[in-house]
Amino acid sequence: MNKNVSKVLRATEGRNRKKRNSLFTPIVVTSSSNNSSVSVFQTTTKTKPNRRWVKRNVYKRKQTVFNTTNATVINLSSHILTDPQTQLLSRNLNFCPTPHHINHIELSEDIHRFCRRLRLAEFFYEENIKPHEPLPSFLQKPSSFTPSAGRDPALDAFIKLKAVTKDLMTCQPRKCFLNIRTEEKRALKELKNNADIIIKPADKGGAVVVLNTTDYIAECTRQLSNATYYRKLNSDPTKKYNKRISDRLEIGVRSGEIDSDSAKRLIVPHPVPGRFYILPKIHKEGNPGRPIISGNGCPTEIISLFVDYHLKDLIRLVPSYVQEDMDFLRKIHNINAVGPLPPDTILCTMDVSALYTNIPHEEGIGACKSALETWRDPNSTPSSSFLCDLIKIILSYM
Repeated sequence: MNKNVSKVLRATEGRNRKKRNSLFTPIVVTSSSNNSSVSVFQTTTKTKPNRRWVKRNVYKRKQTVFNTTNATVINLSSHILTDPQTQLLSRNLNFCPTPHHINHIELSEDIHRFCRRLRLAEFFYEENIKPHEPLPSFLQKPSSFTPSAGRDPALDAFIKLKAVTKDLMTCQPRKCFLNIRTEEKRALKELKNNADIIIKPADKGGAVVVLNTTDYIAECTRQLSNATYYRKLNSDPTKKYNKRISDRLEIGVRSGEIDSDSAKRLIVPHPVPGRFYILPKIHKEGNPGRPIISGNGCPTEIISLFVDYHLKDLIRLVPSYVQEDMDFLRKIHNINAVGPLPPDTILCTMDVSALYTNIPHEEGIGACKSALETWRDPNSTPSSSFLCDLIKIILSYM
Protein backbone atom coordinates (compact mmCIF):
# COMPACT_ATOMS: atom_id res chain seq x y z
CA MET A 1 0.00 0.00 0.00
CA ASN A 2 2.82 2.41 0.80
CA LYS A 3 4.36 1.88 -2.64
CA ASN A 4 1.05 2.61 -4.31
CA VAL A 5 0.66 5.79 -2.30
CA SER A 6 4.17 6.94 -3.33
CA LYS A 7 3.34 6.39 -6.99
CA VAL A 8 0.15 8.39 -6.62
CA LEU A 9 2.05 11.20 -4.91
CA ARG A 10 4.72 11.39 -7.62
CA ALA A 11 2.17 11.33 -10.43
CA THR A 12 0.03 13.98 -8.75
CA GLU A 13 2.99 16.30 -8.08
CA GLY A 14 4.11 16.01 -11.72
CA ARG A 15 0.70 17.01 -12.99
CA ASN A 16 0.48 19.85 -10.51
CA ARG A 17 3.76 21.36 -11.69
CA LYS A 18 2.30 21.68 -15.17
CA LYS A 19 -1.03 23.02 -13.95
CA ARG A 20 -0.06 26.20 -12.17
CA ASN A 21 -3.59 27.55 -12.08
CA SER A 22 -5.02 24.62 -10.14
CA LEU A 23 -6.18 24.36 -6.57
CA PHE A 24 -5.12 21.44 -4.44
CA THR A 25 -7.49 19.62 -2.06
CA PRO A 26 -5.89 17.14 0.39
CA ILE A 27 -7.37 13.59 0.61
CA VAL A 28 -6.38 11.23 3.41
CA VAL A 29 -5.51 7.65 2.34
CA THR A 30 -5.35 5.10 5.20
CA SER A 31 -3.18 1.99 5.10
CA SER A 32 -4.88 -1.22 6.33
CA SER A 33 -1.68 -2.80 7.59
CA ASN A 34 -0.48 -0.27 10.18
CA ASN A 35 -3.35 2.24 10.25
CA SER A 36 -0.96 4.99 9.01
CA SER A 37 -2.35 7.86 6.99
CA VAL A 38 -0.79 9.79 4.09
CA SER A 39 -2.13 12.99 2.56
CA VAL A 40 -2.67 12.95 -1.20
CA PHE A 41 -3.61 16.09 -3.17
CA GLN A 42 -6.53 16.06 -5.54
CA THR A 43 -6.58 18.77 -8.18
CA THR A 44 -9.62 20.89 -8.77
CA THR A 45 -9.92 23.44 -11.58
CA LYS A 46 -9.80 27.11 -10.56
CA THR A 47 -12.03 29.58 -12.37
CA LYS A 48 -9.85 32.48 -13.61
CA PRO A 49 -11.29 35.95 -13.93
CA ASN A 50 -11.05 37.77 -17.24
CA ARG A 51 -7.71 39.59 -17.50
CA ARG A 52 -5.87 41.53 -20.20
CA TRP A 53 -2.59 40.03 -21.27
CA VAL A 54 0.26 42.28 -22.38
CA LYS A 55 3.19 41.14 -24.45
CA ARG A 56 6.34 40.84 -22.46
CA ASN A 57 8.36 43.15 -24.74
CA VAL A 58 5.64 45.83 -24.55
CA TYR A 59 5.56 45.59 -20.77
CA LYS A 60 9.32 45.90 -20.54
CA ARG A 61 9.24 48.87 -22.92
CA LYS A 62 6.65 50.63 -20.79
CA GLN A 63 8.61 49.93 -17.62
CA THR A 64 11.77 51.31 -19.22
CA VAL A 65 10.00 54.43 -20.47
CA PHE A 66 8.24 55.25 -17.25
CA ASN A 67 11.20 54.64 -14.93
CA THR A 68 13.65 57.14 -16.45
CA THR A 69 13.78 59.51 -13.49
CA ASN A 70 17.25 60.61 -12.47
CA ALA A 71 17.10 64.33 -11.64
CA THR A 72 16.56 65.91 -8.26
CA VAL A 73 13.71 68.41 -7.99
CA ILE A 74 14.20 71.27 -5.54
CA ASN A 75 11.17 73.42 -4.90
CA LEU A 76 12.09 76.90 -3.62
CA SER A 77 8.72 78.40 -4.53
CA SER A 78 5.48 78.74 -2.61
CA HIS A 79 3.75 76.50 -5.15
CA ILE A 80 3.14 72.97 -3.87
CA LEU A 81 4.14 70.45 -6.51
CA THR A 82 1.88 67.47 -7.05
CA ASP A 83 3.29 63.99 -7.43
CA PRO A 84 2.82 63.97 -11.25
CA GLN A 85 4.52 67.37 -11.51
CA THR A 86 7.46 66.17 -9.44
CA GLN A 87 7.67 62.97 -11.46
CA LEU A 88 7.66 64.97 -14.69
CA LEU A 89 10.35 67.42 -13.57
CA SER A 90 12.53 64.57 -12.32
CA ARG A 91 12.92 63.46 -15.94
CA ASN A 92 15.14 66.54 -16.40
CA LEU A 93 14.65 69.59 -18.59
CA ASN A 94 16.04 68.00 -21.76
CA PHE A 95 13.38 65.28 -21.73
CA CYS A 96 11.29 65.26 -24.94
CA PRO A 97 7.72 63.88 -24.84
CA THR A 98 6.60 61.73 -27.73
CA PRO A 99 4.86 63.85 -30.42
CA HIS A 100 1.26 62.99 -31.24
CA HIS A 101 1.40 63.63 -34.99
CA ILE A 102 4.01 63.43 -37.72
CA ASN A 103 5.18 66.77 -39.10
CA HIS A 104 4.97 66.05 -42.84
CA ILE A 105 6.62 69.35 -43.79
CA GLU A 106 9.76 68.55 -41.78
CA LEU A 107 9.66 64.98 -43.06
CA SER A 108 9.56 66.20 -46.67
CA GLU A 109 12.51 68.54 -46.04
CA ASP A 110 14.49 65.72 -44.43
CA ILE A 111 13.86 63.48 -47.46
CA HIS A 112 15.00 66.29 -49.80
CA ARG A 113 18.24 66.75 -47.81
CA PHE A 114 18.75 62.98 -47.80
CA CYS A 115 18.48 62.80 -51.61
CA ARG A 116 20.86 65.77 -51.94
CA ARG A 117 23.44 64.05 -49.71
CA LEU A 118 23.17 60.94 -51.89
CA ARG A 119 23.93 62.95 -55.03
CA LEU A 120 26.83 64.76 -53.31
CA ALA A 121 28.30 61.46 -52.11
CA GLU A 122 28.14 60.06 -55.64
CA PHE A 123 29.52 63.27 -57.18
CA PHE A 124 32.60 63.48 -54.93
CA TYR A 125 33.18 59.73 -54.62
CA GLU A 126 36.17 59.60 -57.01
CA GLU A 127 37.37 63.17 -56.52
CA ASN A 128 41.00 63.52 -55.45
CA ILE A 129 40.60 66.20 -52.78
CA LYS A 130 43.89 67.49 -51.41
CA PRO A 131 44.06 67.53 -47.61
CA HIS A 132 43.99 71.00 -46.12
CA GLU A 133 43.28 72.60 -42.81
CA PRO A 134 39.50 72.85 -42.47
CA LEU A 135 37.99 76.23 -41.82
CA PRO A 136 36.01 76.72 -38.61
CA SER A 137 32.31 76.23 -39.03
CA PHE A 138 31.47 79.93 -38.56
CA LEU A 139 33.74 80.84 -41.52
CA GLN A 140 32.54 78.13 -43.88
CA LYS A 141 30.38 79.37 -46.70
CA PRO A 142 27.08 77.51 -46.81
CA SER A 143 26.66 75.70 -50.11
CA SER A 144 23.42 75.02 -51.96
CA PHE A 145 25.10 73.06 -54.77
CA THR A 146 23.23 69.94 -55.84
CA PRO A 147 24.67 67.73 -58.61
CA SER A 148 22.42 67.36 -61.60
CA ALA A 149 20.81 64.09 -62.58
CA GLY A 150 22.14 61.79 -65.31
CA ARG A 151 25.40 60.71 -63.69
CA ASP A 152 24.25 57.44 -62.14
CA PRO A 153 21.19 55.66 -63.63
CA ALA A 154 20.54 53.58 -60.51
CA LEU A 155 20.63 56.63 -58.25
CA ASP A 156 18.42 58.60 -60.65
CA ALA A 157 15.89 55.77 -60.71
CA PHE A 158 15.90 55.56 -56.93
CA ILE A 159 15.29 59.30 -56.52
CA LYS A 160 12.92 59.85 -59.47
CA LEU A 161 10.66 56.96 -58.52
CA LYS A 162 10.40 58.55 -55.07
CA ALA A 163 10.05 55.14 -53.51
CA VAL A 164 11.33 56.32 -50.15
CA THR A 165 9.17 59.44 -50.24
CA LYS A 166 6.05 57.47 -51.08
CA ASP A 167 6.70 54.86 -48.41
CA LEU A 168 7.37 57.43 -45.69
CA MET A 169 4.66 59.93 -46.58
CA THR A 170 1.80 57.50 -47.26
CA CYS A 171 2.46 54.65 -44.86
CA GLN A 172 0.33 54.24 -41.81
CA PRO A 173 2.52 54.90 -38.76
CA ARG A 174 2.48 52.18 -36.19
CA LYS A 175 1.01 52.85 -32.80
CA CYS A 176 3.38 54.98 -30.79
CA PHE A 177 3.54 54.59 -27.04
CA LEU A 178 3.65 57.81 -25.06
CA ASN A 179 6.71 58.15 -22.88
CA ILE A 180 4.79 60.04 -20.18
CA ARG A 181 1.70 59.07 -18.26
CA THR A 182 -1.64 60.81 -18.67
CA GLU A 183 -1.35 62.59 -15.34
CA GLU A 184 2.17 63.76 -16.26
CA LYS A 185 0.85 65.14 -19.52
CA ARG A 186 -1.74 67.09 -17.55
CA ALA A 187 1.00 68.25 -15.17
CA LEU A 188 3.04 69.53 -18.13
CA LYS A 189 0.19 71.83 -19.16
CA GLU A 190 -0.26 73.01 -15.57
CA LEU A 191 3.40 73.92 -15.18
CA LYS A 192 3.48 75.59 -18.59
CA ASN A 193 0.49 77.80 -17.83
CA ASN A 194 1.62 78.73 -14.32
CA ALA A 195 3.11 82.23 -14.60
CA ASP A 196 3.90 82.40 -10.88
CA ILE A 197 6.87 80.00 -11.08
CA ILE A 198 10.08 79.74 -13.11
CA ILE A 199 11.86 76.43 -13.67
CA LYS A 200 15.63 76.54 -14.11
CA PRO A 201 18.49 74.03 -13.97
CA ALA A 202 20.74 74.33 -10.95
CA ASP A 203 24.15 75.91 -11.42
CA LYS A 204 25.82 72.68 -10.25
CA GLY A 205 24.61 69.17 -9.58
CA GLY A 206 22.12 68.74 -12.42
CA ALA A 207 19.05 69.37 -10.25
CA VAL A 208 15.85 71.05 -11.43
CA VAL A 209 14.91 74.10 -9.37
CA VAL A 210 11.45 75.68 -9.11
CA LEU A 211 11.44 79.37 -8.13
CA ASN A 212 8.84 82.04 -7.55
CA THR A 213 8.77 84.46 -10.45
CA THR A 214 8.91 87.40 -8.05
CA ASP A 215 11.98 85.96 -6.29
CA TYR A 216 13.71 85.32 -9.61
CA ILE A 217 13.10 88.88 -10.84
CA ALA A 218 14.20 90.31 -7.48
CA GLU A 219 17.51 88.41 -7.64
CA CYS A 220 18.11 89.58 -11.22
CA THR A 221 17.33 93.17 -10.23
CA ARG A 222 19.66 92.94 -7.23
CA GLN A 223 22.59 91.88 -9.38
CA LEU A 224 21.91 94.35 -12.18
CA SER A 225 21.68 97.18 -9.62
CA ASN A 226 25.35 96.70 -8.75
CA ALA A 227 26.92 99.80 -10.31
CA THR A 228 30.38 98.26 -10.10
CA TYR A 229 29.62 95.82 -12.91
CA TYR A 230 26.50 97.17 -14.63
CA ARG A 231 25.12 100.53 -15.68
CA LYS A 232 21.80 101.51 -17.16
CA LEU A 233 21.76 102.72 -20.77
CA ASN A 234 19.39 105.24 -22.22
CA SER A 235 19.27 103.54 -25.64
CA ASP A 236 20.04 100.24 -27.32
CA PRO A 237 23.67 100.28 -28.61
CA THR A 238 23.28 97.14 -30.76
CA LYS A 239 23.30 98.89 -34.14
CA LYS A 240 26.16 101.17 -33.11
CA TYR A 241 28.36 98.22 -32.10
CA ASN A 242 27.43 96.30 -35.22
CA LYS A 243 28.65 99.25 -37.34
CA ARG A 244 31.80 99.51 -35.22
CA ILE A 245 32.55 95.85 -35.91
CA SER A 246 31.91 96.32 -39.62
CA ASP A 247 34.27 99.31 -39.78
CA ARG A 248 37.07 97.43 -37.98
CA LEU A 249 36.69 94.40 -40.23
CA GLU A 250 36.76 96.64 -43.29
CA ILE A 251 40.06 98.11 -42.10
CA GLY A 252 41.33 94.55 -41.58
CA VAL A 253 40.38 93.64 -45.16
CA ARG A 254 42.26 96.63 -46.57
CA SER A 255 45.35 95.83 -44.51
CA GLY A 256 45.31 92.14 -45.43
CA GLU A 257 44.42 90.88 -41.94
CA ILE A 258 41.39 88.99 -43.21
CA ASP A 259 39.77 88.28 -46.58
CA SER A 260 36.53 89.93 -47.61
CA ASP A 261 34.45 86.72 -47.59
CA SER A 262 35.46 85.90 -44.00
CA ALA A 263 34.79 89.50 -42.96
CA LYS A 264 31.25 89.31 -44.33
CA ARG A 265 30.57 86.07 -42.43
CA LEU A 266 31.82 87.64 -39.17
CA ILE A 267 29.03 90.24 -39.27
CA VAL A 268 25.66 89.28 -37.78
CA PRO A 269 23.02 90.33 -40.35
CA HIS A 270 20.17 91.01 -37.90
CA PRO A 271 21.70 91.53 -34.45
CA VAL A 272 19.71 91.54 -31.21
CA PRO A 273 20.75 92.57 -27.69
CA GLY A 274 22.18 90.02 -25.28
CA ARG A 275 19.81 88.33 -22.82
CA PHE A 276 20.52 88.21 -19.09
CA TYR A 277 19.44 85.30 -16.90
CA ILE A 278 20.62 83.52 -13.76
CA LEU A 279 21.04 79.94 -12.60
CA PRO A 280 20.35 79.30 -8.89
CA LYS A 281 23.30 78.19 -6.76
CA ILE A 282 21.61 75.66 -4.51
CA HIS A 283 24.94 74.72 -2.92
CA LYS A 284 25.30 78.18 -1.34
CA GLU A 285 23.37 79.82 1.45
CA GLY A 286 20.50 81.96 0.23
CA ASN A 287 20.57 80.33 -3.23
CA PRO A 288 22.07 83.29 -5.11
CA GLY A 289 22.01 83.29 -8.91
CA ARG A 290 24.94 82.90 -11.26
CA PRO A 291 24.64 85.70 -13.87
CA ILE A 292 24.84 84.62 -17.51
CA ILE A 293 24.45 86.75 -20.63
CA SER A 294 23.36 84.83 -23.70
CA GLY A 295 25.08 86.25 -26.76
CA ASN A 296 23.12 84.31 -29.37
CA GLY A 297 22.35 86.71 -32.19
CA CYS A 298 24.16 89.68 -30.64
CA PRO A 299 26.72 91.66 -32.73
CA THR A 300 29.75 90.10 -31.04
CA GLU A 301 28.63 86.46 -31.34
CA ILE A 302 30.68 85.45 -34.38
CA ILE A 303 33.75 87.58 -33.68
CA SER A 304 33.85 85.99 -30.22
CA LEU A 305 34.10 82.59 -31.91
CA PHE A 306 36.77 84.01 -34.21
CA VAL A 307 38.91 85.26 -31.30
CA ASP A 308 38.39 82.04 -29.35
CA TYR A 309 39.52 80.02 -32.39
CA HIS A 310 42.87 81.83 -32.38
CA LEU A 311 43.35 81.77 -28.60
CA LYS A 312 42.30 78.22 -27.69
CA ASP A 313 45.63 76.61 -28.66
CA LEU A 314 47.61 79.17 -26.66
CA ILE A 315 45.73 78.52 -23.42
CA ARG A 316 47.33 75.08 -23.09
CA LEU A 317 50.77 76.73 -23.03
CA VAL A 318 49.99 78.79 -19.94
CA PRO A 319 51.80 77.22 -16.93
CA SER A 320 48.75 77.52 -14.67
CA TYR A 321 46.38 75.86 -17.17
CA VAL A 322 44.43 72.87 -15.82
CA GLN A 323 42.27 71.03 -18.34
CA GLU A 324 40.24 68.78 -16.05
CA ASP A 325 40.34 66.82 -12.79
CA MET A 326 42.54 64.07 -14.21
CA ASP A 327 44.97 66.67 -15.56
CA PHE A 328 45.19 68.17 -12.07
CA LEU A 329 45.90 64.74 -10.57
CA ARG A 330 48.63 64.15 -13.14
CA LYS A 331 50.25 67.46 -12.24
CA ILE A 332 50.18 66.54 -8.53
CA HIS A 333 51.69 63.14 -9.35
CA ASN A 334 54.53 64.80 -11.30
CA ILE A 335 55.22 67.15 -8.39
CA ASN A 336 55.35 64.25 -5.93
CA ALA A 337 57.63 62.29 -8.26
CA VAL A 338 60.30 65.00 -7.99
CA GLY A 339 60.56 64.48 -4.25
CA PRO A 340 58.95 65.47 -0.96
CA LEU A 341 57.83 69.05 -0.56
CA PRO A 342 59.71 71.34 1.82
CA PRO A 343 58.49 71.22 5.45
CA ASP A 344 57.23 74.81 5.36
CA THR A 345 55.02 74.20 2.29
CA ILE A 346 51.42 75.40 2.66
CA LEU A 347 48.71 73.77 0.51
CA CYS A 348 45.75 76.05 -0.10
CA THR A 349 42.84 76.61 -2.46
CA MET A 350 41.27 79.85 -3.64
CA ASP A 351 37.84 80.76 -4.92
CA VAL A 352 37.15 84.05 -6.68
CA SER A 353 33.69 85.54 -6.29
CA ALA A 354 32.23 86.66 -9.64
CA LEU A 355 35.43 85.74 -11.48
CA TYR A 356 34.59 87.00 -14.96
CA THR A 357 33.07 90.28 -13.89
CA ASN A 358 36.05 90.99 -11.61
CA ILE A 359 38.71 90.61 -14.32
CA PRO A 360 39.91 94.14 -15.29
CA HIS A 361 39.46 94.60 -19.02
CA GLU A 362 42.81 96.25 -19.60
CA GLU A 363 44.71 93.55 -17.72
CA GLY A 364 42.79 90.81 -19.50
CA ILE A 365 43.51 92.31 -22.91
CA GLY A 366 47.17 92.75 -21.90
CA ALA A 367 47.39 89.08 -20.90
CA CYS A 368 45.92 88.02 -24.26
CA LYS A 369 48.31 90.28 -26.16
CA SER A 370 51.30 88.93 -24.23
CA ALA A 371 50.29 85.32 -24.98
CA LEU A 372 49.77 86.09 -28.67
CA GLU A 373 53.13 87.80 -29.01
CA THR A 374 54.97 85.11 -27.03
CA TRP A 375 53.67 81.82 -28.44
CA ARG A 376 52.32 82.83 -31.86
CA ASP A 377 54.18 83.30 -35.12
CA PRO A 378 54.63 87.06 -35.56
CA ASN A 379 54.06 86.73 -39.33
CA SER A 380 50.74 84.90 -38.98
CA THR A 381 47.45 86.55 -39.85
CA PRO A 382 45.43 88.06 -38.38
CA SER A 383 47.91 90.01 -36.29
CA SER A 384 47.87 90.24 -32.53
CA SER A 385 46.81 93.89 -32.62
CA PHE A 386 43.82 93.03 -34.83
CA LEU A 387 42.68 90.30 -32.42
CA CYS A 388 43.17 92.61 -29.41
CA ASP A 389 40.99 95.26 -31.07
CA LEU A 390 38.24 92.67 -31.49
CA ILE A 391 38.64 91.67 -27.84
CA LYS A 392 38.17 95.32 -26.80
CA ILE A 393 34.94 95.52 -28.79
CA ILE A 394 33.67 92.28 -27.28
CA LEU A 395 34.41 93.29 -23.68
CA SER A 396 33.04 96.81 -24.08
CA TYR A 397 29.76 95.51 -25.55
CA MET A 398 29.23 92.68 -23.08
